[in-house]
Amino acid sequence: MHPAVYLPMKTGNYWIYQHFQVDTTGMEVPVNYRDSCYVAGDTLIRGKTFYKIFNFSLIRQYSYFTDSLHYVIDQAGRIILSSEDFSSVLGKSYTIESNDTLVYTEYRMNDKDLEIAVPAGVFRTINVQGTHTISPNFHVPGTRNPKFSEQRFALNVGLVYEKYEYLSVDQMLGRKLIRYRLN
Repeated sequence: MHPAVYLPMKTGNYWIYQHFQVDTTGMEVPVNYRDSCYVAGDTLIRGKTFYKIFNFSLIRQYSYFTDSLHYVIDQAGRIILSSEDFSSVLGKSYTIESNDTLVYTEYRMNDKDLEIAVPAGVFRTINVQGTHTISPNFHVPGTRNPKFSEQRFALNVGLVYEKYEYLSVDQMLGRKLIRYRLN
């Protein structure tokens, strides 16, 4: 299956999200913040068409993506998601400061075909899960380690749900799709 069907990359596509925080009982409580993600255009990078997407992630303002076999990759060649590979580590990253590793992260696909309900509807999804292991030198005593993040993508829709934990405290935040338009 073509991975682009999990991240529809066509200029003008957009998605609008409602942010939430997770309270101490595990309930996702909406906060008074919405944002959007949209495909602004395309460009050639190393002879291949990449699509510029604003606010795809809560971490970066914009990124460039293309599809390659059953993977979506970014402009640096990092795998963002796969529509078929649910066994490999898709990516690894290290956050390093003062010659010491602060956080080691691995990304894998999981939860294939898990159904999730968000304000925009009920969707069958695939999940890009990040496992973030904090170095003992920087782990805050009394907080969870490792911490997790997830990005759930629905076929022919895109990112419908995203959740992540702060690394320094035990607090989870995220966003849910409330509406979208695909060209």
